[in-house]
Amino acid sequence: MTYASKKYKYVLDLGYHKKGTKVNFRINDNKSGKIDFRVYRLNTEVVGEFTDMVNSNERLENIVQTDTGMKGSIDMRSAGQLVLQIPYENGWTLKVDGKEAEIETFDSLYISVPLEKGSHRVELSFYPKGFREGLLISLIALLLIVISFVLERESGSKPAASLIGASEPFDEKAELKALEELEREKARERERDREEQDRDKDGGDDSGKDKSKDKEKDKDKDEIPGDLVGV
Repeated sequence: MTYASKKYKYVLDLGYHKKGTKVNFRINDNKSGKIDFRVYRLNTEVVGEFTDMVNSNERLENIVQTDTGMKGSIDMRSAGQLVLQIPYENGWTLKVDGKEAEIETFDSLYISVPLEKGSHRVELSFYPKGFREGLLISLIALLLIVISFVLERESGSKPAASLIGASEPFDEKAELKALEELEREKARERERDREEQDRDKDGGDDSGKDKSKDKEKDKDKDEIPGDLVGV
């Protein structure tokens, strides 16, 4: 495991060995020719005692996993520090008894928070940075689309006559009266058209009669005897 950004450079687990076992190390790539090598022995008896002590102390119980984190409860016999085995990064939010609390880090790595004596409810949730802002923008855009669709649908379903007084409430009687007036106006226009057509027809008949008279005069002139012409 690599801890270059923490306290150590490298930690290697060499496994469990009985007393008197000889362990050999070989380094294949060492350009500098020097290496700082330290060996530590883990006392399992002490670790066992420490584990028993931790298990007997206060710990988070009734843990429930959620889509964005976890929640649980703890009963503190005295004021102390709650340390969770969750590495900290930006985006974590921690609440104690429903109120947001400032997150601290234990050993510059794990999420931690101080707690007072008594029972507490702890909630932990994670949202990526910018998630809330992006969600808000998406909801506003969706709302604007819905409003635009509703307004367009309402404006397209109203009769043409009602659009003149769109700001006034809809009056069915007034709408019927306006439609009747529109029909009467169309009837008057048709009547005027017929009258104009009749006048044009009468004018055409009169001009035809005049032309017939002119033709008859020309015919009579042609029939006058030759000896009377020029008298």
